[in-house]
Amino acid sequence: MDKSNSVEKTLGQSITDMLFYVNQLHLTHWLTLKNHHHVVVGELYEELESELDDLAEQFLGACLPGMKPEEALYLMEGVKMARKYRIIKSEDEILALIEEITAHAKKGLELVENNPKFSFLRDSMMDIIAVLHSSKYQITQE
Repeated sequence: MDKSNSVEKTLGQSITDMLFYVNQLHLTHWLTLKNHHHVVVGELYEELESELDDLAEQFLGACLPGMKPEEALYLMEGVKMARKYRIIKSEDEILALIEEITAHAKKGLELVENNPKFSFLRDSMMDIIAVLHSSKYQITQE
C-alpha cells in the first residue's frame, strides 16, 4: 500500500471513529441526569453530526474520482468494527468524553495538515474542534 492509500485509510478510519463518537454522544444525551447537560450534549451531537457529514462528503469526494464507490469501502473499515458504548451521566464523565473526542479530532487535523492531498479538510477539522471546545465550556456553565 502506498503512502497516499495509507493516509486515506487512516482518515477513513478517523471519520468512522467520529461517527461512533456522535452515537455515543446521542446515547449520553438521552441518559444524562441534568437538563442543562441534556440540552448541551444534544446540541453537541447535532452540530458534530452535521460537521462530520460535511467532512465525510469532502473526503469521499477527494477519494472517489480515482476509484469505484465499492472500492472506497476499505476507507470505512471502522463501520464494521464492534464498538462498546459507555453509560455516561455525570459532568466529569461528559467532559472526559469531550476531551477524548477532541484529542481524536486533533490527530485527524495533524494528519490533514501534513498531507497536501487532504489539506483542504483542515477547516472542517477545525470546525469540529471548535464545536467541541464550545460545548466543553457550555457544560460547565450551569
